[in-house]
Amino acid sequence: MIRIASRGAVVALILAGVAWVVLHRDSIGVAQLQSTIDGLGVWAPIAFVGLYAIGTIVAFPGSVLSIAGGALFGPFWGTLWNVSGATLGATLAFLIARTVAGDIVARKAGD
Repeated sequence: MIRIASRGAVVALILAGVAWVVLHRDSIGVAQLQSTIDGLGVWAPIAFVGLYAIGTIVAFPGSVLSIAGGALFGPFWGTLWNVSGATLGATLAFLIARTVAGDIVARKAGD
């Protein structure tokens, strides 16, 4: 029962994130991301990678985050942080999908 509740909570959080992105898609841009990340100082790369990972999970357009990464950190560091965030996001999305739907797929696939 607890496992079903935790799965429901994960699905609800992802759906809430997707809904937030859809509702605010016109107000999110590179300039806004840049002003937010710039204020974090030395924590900016870590925050950016985390933001990119969350954006990947909730299907936020990667082009906005990639452009922001290049504008904030330059071509070398921007590429490094973009790839790190995208990879972390893809890994987390895989683990969430495996946790939420793993049993369902295993039952349908059989032995």
